[in-house]
Amino acid sequence: MKRATELAIEKAKTSGVAWVGVQWSNHAGPASLYARMALAHDMIGLYFAVGNANHLPPWGGLDMLLSTNPIAAAIPANEEAPVVLDMATTVAAYGKVKAKAARGESMPEGWMIDREGKPLTDPKRASEGVLLPIGGTRATASRSWSGSSPARSTRRRWART
Repeated sequence: MKRATELAIEKAKTSGVAWVGVQWSNHAGPASLYARMALAHDMIGLYFAVGNANHLPPWGGLDMLLSTNPIAAAIPANEEAPVVLDMATTVAAYGKVKAKAARGESMPEGWMIDREGKPLTDPKRASEGVLLPIGGTRATASRSWSGSSPARSTRRRWART
C-alpha cells in the first residue's frame, strides 16, 4: 500500500490528481496511514478499500456478505492541524473485536449480533455473529434522523405557509 500511495503522489504532482488501484493486497493496517502520506506534499489523501473478509450482513439480513470496507481521508488545513478521518463502515472495525478478545474484554452491545439477532458481547464468539453497520439498524437509524433533519424542518415550514 505504501508503494501505491507513493506512486499516486508522484502522479498527482505532474497531473494535479491521481488514483491508483491495488489488487491482491492483504490487511494494510490503519487506512489513515496511507491517506496521511499526501499531507507532506500539501495534498488531500483519500483511501478506499473493498475487503474480502466478510463480517457484515446487508441491512435486515444475517448472512455475512459484506466487508467493513475502510475509508480514510486526510485534508491539509494550512497552519491548523489537518482533518483526518479513518473509519470502517461498521460500528466497530473487526480488528477492534480481535483486540478485545486478545485482552479478555467484552464488547459493548451494538457492535455485533448473533445469528438470531441477539446482542453478542463475547469477542471470542465473534465467528458466531456479524458486525453491525454504521448508523445502527434500519429501525434505529431512521429514528435517530426522524425530526432532526433540516430538510424535514424546512418542508414543514413550507407546508404551513
